[in-house]
Amino acid sequence: CVCVCVSFSSALCALCVLCVYSWPATTTTNTPAVLFDLSVLLSCVRVATGNQQQLSSPSNNKMAAFVPLFGSKLTDKGGSEVDTEKTLQGKDAVLLYFSAHWCPPCRRFTPELATFYETHAKSKNFELIFVSSDRDEGQFQEYFGEMPWKALPFADRKAKNKLSSKYGVQGIPTLVVLNSEGKVITKNGREKVSTDSDAAEFPWTPEPLLSVLGKSFVRKSGEEVDASAIAGKTVGIYFSASWCPPCKMVTWWETTRHSLAPAKKRLPRVTGWIRAMFFCFFLRPFPSQTQKNPFLTNPTNHKQFTPKLAKFYEEYKAHNPDFEIVFASSDKDEASFKEYFTSEHGDWLALPFSDRDRKEKLSGLLEVEGIPTFVVVDGNSGAVINAGARGVVEGGVKRVLDKGWEPPVLGDFAAGPEAAGTDINSKPSLVAFVEGLDDGEQDDVAAVLEPLAQQYVADGKASEELPEYLFFISRAPSGVADRVRELTSLGTPSADAAELVLLDIPDQGAYYRKTVEEVTTEAVTQFLADHKEGKLERLQLGS
Repeated sequence: CVCVCVSFSSALCALCVLCVYSWPATTTTNTPAVLFDLSVLLSCVRVATGNQQQLSSPSNNKMAAFVPLFGSKLTDKGGSEVDTEKTLQGKDAVLLYFSAHWCPPCRRFTPELATFYETHAKSKNFELIFVSSDRDEGQFQEYFGEMPWKALPFADRKAKNKLSSKYGVQGIPTLVVLNSEGKVITKNGREKVSTDSDAAEFPWTPEPLLSVLGKSFVRKSGEEVDASAIAGKTVGIYFSASWCPPCKMVTWWETTRHSLAPAKKRLPRVTGWIRAMFFCFFLRPFPSQTQKNPFLTNPTNHKQFTPKLAKFYEEYKAHNPDFEIVFASSDKDEASFKEYFTSEHGDWLALPFSDRDRKEKLSGLLEVEGIPTFVVVDGNSGAVINAGARGVVEGGVKRVLDKGWEPPVLGDFAAGPEAAGTDINSKPSLVAFVEGLDDGEQDDVAAVLEPLAQQYVADGKASEELPEYLFFISRAPSGVADRVRELTSLGTPSADAAELVLLDIPDQGAYYRKTVEEVTTEAVTQFLADHKEGKLERLQLGS
């Protein structure tokens, strides 16, 4: 794999497998840097768990959480094995560093992290484990030689992939901070190392959401209002900016793709692994932040999202006055913020532009990696109802009135690549392609998939994790469906059978196929069981 930093160029987009759905949440220039990662296809990195085991003493029970995650052995300097339990015994925190030798932002961040580790690891009582996305053992050993901490054994690629999937790692470098029981404190450790190099706030336990959201807001008129404006309401937090093409034009890729259509015929044919290139954007102003790479949602819709949200807001407020939106701006200056807010937004609230610290804390807490992002929270408890509610808005007011703001357990590719509070970049995802079947047959397929999806969501919630599998249906051609069909060489929809595709993007862009004349619970369950047991033929996206 080779990482190349290039200037943003529409000509390069013609070679990409994925399209830009979200832009970086902040930028210091009009033209963001783009990182093309050729090794991990459709997501920057993935990772590990093992078999649970019970130990007797209270302190050992805490350490038991780490043995299933990393296995019984870790790698020390020089390649020697060390006991996981003994190494992590009594630590107040364990940091997971997802990184790779070939990744330029990683190479820049690693020395900074090493300084932080050598300065604070002993006094703050933490250990750090390197989870490598290097191409081979040699590169791993060379890169690990620069590090003063432990590592997940490089040979255990299955564990590495499971860890990445478990923690939703979609970009490297990423630093995840766990407490002594193995529960996530924050996934924004990389940002915290850069902004809190003295470790004054370590281990960076997040503040309550409503506390971060704050007690003062502004209206379009400039009037300041207090927290009573959102108290007890369902609150949508809208992360957006005037410079962001997807905020103002959802069809940026579609427009670019059609404009390049004649030129594409003159481009040389590229191999599958080059066709599998995708975007990684730097997220925040400091140089180490990366961006996840979701699929383009609804590329044929030529409406701007901000005006669409404004129309939705006006209609929905008529049905539910206990709803409010707060705009969290990523504009470059206050003048741009004011012009964008007053001219294009609905009659909602905004964070004061001058309070950049509040906006950045909110972005970090909600793990906002691209814009536009629309997060819906409970104004009473601060609980996140839907971290990716943009697709729900796309579904219209009636959908929210009928089903609420909760993310769908069964995703529909027509609305985007999200389901169960995450997306296909994060978890293995079963997709039923049924565009060629009639409406009744499509409904029958959905009736089979939805209970299975609900069960996986329930199991995930019980273990405080995302579901093991996501479930989607593709009823009609759409931007996402067409792209996946291209990547998986599905061809045109069949009028006689459904195509089941299991996308395992966390496993470096793997996928599996099965054609069935009738989609049944037994057929789907067996397909997933065969995947877990490694019985399916592994295919590669874009090849």
